[in-house]
Amino acid sequence: MTITGFEINSPSPYFVLSKHDTIPTVLTVSNSREVENDIKVFTTHKTHSFSSITSLKAGEEVIPVPESLINQHIDLSKVDVIKTGDLSIHSIKNLAKKLNQSETQLVSNGTILLSDNFDALVNDLGKYINILVLDVTKLDVCFSSIEDTILFSRGLTADKGIENILLTNFAKEDKFTNILYQASKDKVLTFQNNTKFESISISTLTASISANIANDYPLAFAIYGALEFTQNATLLSQDDMSSSLNLIHNVYVPLSDMVNDDCFTAHDLVTKPQLIEDKSITHQFMEYLNEHPYVEKHWNDYVNHDFVKQVAESRLDLQQFKFYIEQDYNYLADYARFHCISAAKAPDLIDIEKELYVLDRIRESMDCHKNRLRDYFGVTDDDHMDKVERSDALNEYARYMGDISRRGNYRELMMALCPCMIGYCKAVSFYVGKTDPEPGSIYRDWTNFYSSIPIEESIGKGAYFLNHVAQDCPKEELYILIKIYGDVCGLEAKFWDSPLERTFT
Repeated sequence: MTITGFEINSPSPYFVLSKHDTIPTVLTVSNSREVENDIKVFTTHKTHSFSSITSLKAGEEVIPVPESLINQHIDLSKVDVIKTGDLSIHSIKNLAKKLNQSETQLVSNGTILLSDNFDALVNDLGKYINILVLDVTKLDVCFSSIEDTILFSRGLTADKGIENILLTNFAKEDKFTNILYQASKDKVLTFQNNTKFESISISTLTASISANIANDYPLAFAIYGALEFTQNATLLSQDDMSSSLNLIHNVYVPLSDMVNDDCFTAHDLVTKPQLIEDKSITHQFMEYLNEHPYVEKHWNDYVNHDFVKQVAESRLDLQQFKFYIEQDYNYLADYARFHCISAAKAPDLIDIEKELYVLDRIRESMDCHKNRLRDYFGVTDDDHMDKVERSDALNEYARYMGDISRRGNYRELMMALCPCMIGYCKAVSFYVGKTDPEPGSIYRDWTNFYSSIPIEESIGKGAYFLNHVAQDCPKEELYILIKIYGDVCGLEAKFWDSPLERTFT
């Protein structure tokens, strides 16, 4: 018999810092199905949860819980926020008595209630409700405009004393608008999303608002965050969204972080993934990627882009060129940050050294951009780049790269970084020796910079990075890497679209 011992690691230093943090608590009062969903939502929002189940619900069968038991589980001394859903008239009256002696905030999902119960909710609990969430498609009122929803909300708050009302699912022109009416300010905020919220989504939305308020977020911000969380949970669901949402899309598996801890010692317990064995992938990954059906169009749009052609032929409008330089400078600043993160995630020293080389090239490119603005456009303000308004294309690109750098592993981040390293030189290479921009012009300056970089050497470095990634890639991760690479090639093409779409007077 063999006995092997393993030492359990202590909490990570960062987790220890939060040991004495106060964790907010939310109480949900509703039927068993909604309570189950609410507890999941509260957990993803880092709040403790209490529950008081008003009925057991399975399919169409509903078994009411005795009111005495419901009442026993409503202890307002332990909670920061109450979230209500499916309530009986009796439960509503009991809760009103408790709230009369408490300052606990109340968030109510009014959509789930029958008409009589809804009347009791707004009559008996109205003055305690911090925010009431209603689905306009479930109301016995026809709204033809946002102004109609405001009149409805204004009337309900005035009559019942409700502080705030959020109306969801107001549809117009394939967009869904959520309207927040704040009675104390007589103020309206609207939030647009591209997803209709079903019943389970409304419950999730209300629970998310409750948790955000418990975490001390201001009301409008709490609602914004809840709407995005609910929309994402809906869009990322694999099952029928009317019954199940992906509520854990932003939750990490604890063990994945434990294994990456520098002090982790139980390596013998870790199952090693099965790596890609096909040498046509692991030794020619760049060729494999660029010919892959998902990537090919994005890659071709990128390296054959009309922006590069116009520069090489000295046809690009100078103001469009200036706009590109300003945007690209800010992009390179972002790109440098992502390479720094890549170096921090790199598995070995040689990868770190190659990142340092890339950072030197980025610094050189940024200096060249500053010089171009000075020499060709007369920009001498040292703070000019800080004042540049970032384009939508730049922000979309930065968002994608930033998300990969924060959440992704080293392989995924390398796949996001490589298209820029490889594609620029590849795109310029098509025009080297075939066009002749005027000497001393900005067009010659730009093409000379990229054509002066040894094309084969640059592409070779990119190929090394990609092959290195492929040789260390688990089989099940291959499609993710392909998609990231293809997505970023598409973002590169959009980035070059941006200056061409600009008009200047």
